[in-house]
Amino acid sequence: MNDVIVDICGTLFSSNTTFDFVKWLHKDSRKYSVFVYIYHTKVWRALNRLSKRWFDVDLTRNLIVYQLKGLSCEQLEYLAKEFYYDYLINKINNEVYSIIQNYEKEGKNLIIVSATIYPLAKEIASNFNIEEFYATELFFEGNKCNGKIKNDLLGKKKRVLKNKQPWACITDDFSDEELLKMAKEQIIVVYPQTAYRWNLKCKKELEKAHKVYIKNRLTY
Repeated sequence: MNDVIVDICGTLFSSNTTFDFVKWLHKDSRKYSVFVYIYHTKVWRALNRLSKRWFDVDLTRNLIVYQLKGLSCEQLEYLAKEFYYDYLINKINNEVYSIIQNYEKEGKNLIIVSATIYPLAKEIASNFNIEEFYATELFFEGNKCNGKIKNDLLGKKKRVLKNKQPWACITDDFSDEELLKMAKEQIIVVYPQTAYRWNLKCKKELEKAHKVYIKNRLTY
């Protein structure tokens, strides 16, 4: 019981890293800008909510990942590194970083478990000197990404932990509630748009959780 489970998106970083990575890749694409506009509309959001509820399919996420089609594993890893130093390093949540540094000093074993795509998780884990990490795997045909997800950890993180009983869990994600309940110490990263819901949950089920409040809204 020495493991500390750490989420990436919205936790280590004020960023939905997969979405921001693809947006960064297509920053000069007018066509992609139109797509971003569309998936922020009320109609699309409503359609996506229904798709997730009825079919467990996140249309927006699937279409975002599809933009990676044709890239090789080597290209994705190179671009992930460029993205980290050009964009993501400026999105680090410093209070969360301090918390994981303290756990590291205590001799705890840090484990990244994230629904972000594997190349990004690999680059982030390397920069944080974290050896063990789990992330969403992309589907490759030959050495080229076909734009689809092979193994998705979104809402399914517990299965990769097997029989681990974590000492702590650090996350902003409501779908990680089960992991939080498994942990002795619970650290929740709270944004303005999630504060009410998290505060309600903490009163009822996670009363011992420590909350880290982020002033700015999490956007993607």
